[in-house]
Amino acid sequence: MSDKIKKTLLGEARILLISLGAGLVFTLMFALVTRLYASEVQEEISSEMLRFHVLAHSDGEDDQALKLHVRDAVLKKYGEVMTNVDDRAASVEIIRAELAGIENIAASVVAEAGLDHDVRAGLSRQFFPTRAYGGLRLPPGMYDALTIRIGDAAGENWWCVVFPPLCFVDEAQTELSESSHDQFADLLSESAYELISQSESVNEVRVRFAIVEWWQNRSSGREAEIQIVLN
Repeated sequence: MSDKIKKTLLGEARILLISLGAGLVFTLMFALVTRLYASEVQEEISSEMLRFHVLAHSDGEDDQALKLHVRDAVLKKYGEVMTNVDDRAASVEIIRAELAGIENIAASVVAEAGLDHDVRAGLSRQFFPTRAYGGLRLPPGMYDALTIRIGDAAGENWWCVVFPPLCFVDEAQTELSESSHDQFADLLSESAYELISQSESVNEVRVRFAIVEWWQNRSSGREAEIQIVLN
């Protein structure tokens, strides 16, 4: 093989290696940037919200119905109070002060059903999947929540948002009230609100939401539920 051909091949190999290296660096940088973006957006959204989570004893018909009776009893007692708070911190303080009462209400419903399931109420941090509420779509990720566990807590669960108050929103409702949108818009940055409302630049927003959704779902397998005392 002539020296000229060798030099040509070496030059081409060098260009290929440089291209592959640049491509790898670009891929890693893109992955890092998208992950940071997904984490920051989800953390901003979750930091302004408090969710309500009821876990049924099992997937049996009676246990699933009982779960909803517990939900209704707690919301009937505390719903009005919770809808009149102005910030997440106030919601946390109310729930912390009323945890024993909330647990007693849930336990009473279980007892009235003739069952002896243990009932535990607490504040926790856990993974929630994507969820739509009328015209809003919340990304998956770790959220703080009031959690009620009935018995083995092994059945299909139910959840809503305590703050801002969406627990009274009918799941079949296609659009939230203007006041609900205004409350979310006041709490979040413009870009985060645009993301969950998907009201402008629809195609671009869907792409950005998909990035957040993909990263958060990907990390969910590594996220264990964390029991916490909320600030």
